[in-house]
Amino acid sequence: MAVYTTTQSIPLKVIWTPSIPWKVIWAYMPRPSQRSQGASHESDQLVILDTRALKHSILKHFAIHTMSSPVTEIVVFPPTEAYVQDPVGTFAPLSEVFGKAPGFISVYHGVDYEDKSVAYAFVQWEKIEDHVAFTKSPGFPELQAAFKTVTPGLTKVTHVSAGQGLIDALSAPITEIGTMVLKAGHTQEQVSAQIDALCAAPSPAKGKTWNWTVEDPKELVLFVGWPSHEIHLQTRDNGPPEVKQVIGELAQHFDVKIANAKAGNGNGNSVYIMSGPVTEFVTFSPTEAYLKDPAGTFAPMGEIMRKHHGFVGVYHGVNHDDKSTGYAFVQWESIEDHIASTKLPEVVAQQAIFKEVWTSPPKATHVKVSGQKLVEALSASATEIGTLVLKAGHTEAQAAPYIDALCAVPTPATGKIWGSTVENPSELVLLIGWPSYESHVQLRDNAPPELKAVIGELVQHVDVKIVTAELVHFGK
Repeated sequence: MAVYTTTQSIPLKVIWTPSIPWKVIWAYMPRPSQRSQGASHESDQLVILDTRALKHSILKHFAIHTMSSPVTEIVVFPPTEAYVQDPVGTFAPLSEVFGKAPGFISVYHGVDYEDKSVAYAFVQWEKIEDHVAFTKSPGFPELQAAFKTVTPGLTKVTHVSAGQGLIDALSAPITEIGTMVLKAGHTQEQVSAQIDALCAAPSPAKGKTWNWTVEDPKELVLFVGWPSHEIHLQTRDNGPPEVKQVIGELAQHFDVKIANAKAGNGNGNSVYIMSGPVTEFVTFSPTEAYLKDPAGTFAPMGEIMRKHHGFVGVYHGVNHDDKSTGYAFVQWESIEDHIASTKLPEVVAQQAIFKEVWTSPPKATHVKVSGQKLVEALSASATEIGTLVLKAGHTEAQAAPYIDALCAVPTPATGKIWGSTVENPSELVLLIGWPSYESHVQLRDNAPPELKAVIGELVQHVDVKIVTAELVHFGK
């Protein structure tokens, strides 16, 4: 909860609750008879205000005594030819600089689907103060220098707090970005309900979210994630009458510009850069040699990995019940380090060594898990690997409390940890370390009532696949 006091001699206190971001605030106004007595707000009058239109005036007229919530910096820029041809490689130096900045969370970037002369970067910060501080830090000139390989000059920079649905929208194969500017004489109150209705309308899209920009109270940005550009166009052209009606009403109030970008991680031109440690989760078909001697067969590959910048360690092994499937969990200091390692000449030249471990190209994803609990789960005698895929219409926010509750139930297990995958936010990975395979099976077959209840609730939101493996460690 944040408390705001006026910069002028106005006897008003405003209290903002983050769970209701800028839509409702509680304003305590001292009663006339108490204003000269310095009364506390417990005895004040309670006034409830709708502040969607007041947000920016509050920021201007009130001194803020708290840090703000997460914010997304939106950068629009004309891309260089190098960036259009290789977004990942060209942007990599920038991601390294961003990764050092306090408060940096992640960045999605990509080129406009229809207009290759325009590109976007969506930089997420823990709070807007972190971005402001970064622009005054020694690292900022380094970022400006690195940006020259991506663009000859920025077109526009704005900030928006878009909420939890933003990641779903940006990580989709196609991200629709709607910029809407209120026409003269029109207000936020006239359109907020209609935009909410537009986002609530059933469609194949996901991650529909919007908010007004920090810089301009007349400008809002709408984000919508789509399975494909074709599905977006089909929905736009053949949408239900009620949606077309809402869009028509909004057009009376706004000047609208719609763009589509590959800013997620579901296609060749889309990029997701995440600072901080990440675990590469590899599933492969093991060779006969690997089945007979996992540690010895993997060692030459491990030696190659050991030379890579950012490599931390790898745990690998075979499915306990299905010897045709193997797993490797490669820990990296950042996803950028892994991306860079795949382009090293020696890695390309030594692909034959990898064929000693797997018989066909493996499947790899990146999971946002790290730390001591991860090590405990992977280094246990038996590691339970749960792949949880969100059911249609369900969100990570709905499933998370039950996964946390499952991990909190007392069991002989250790190192319980979970996280979403970078490539697909609808896919979660749960890792649990067990003293033995038998102890895992025994608890599974004789689970206490509280554990069964939590699992029963969890499967309402996710489809679950559980396997177990005994893993071998190869360290740095």
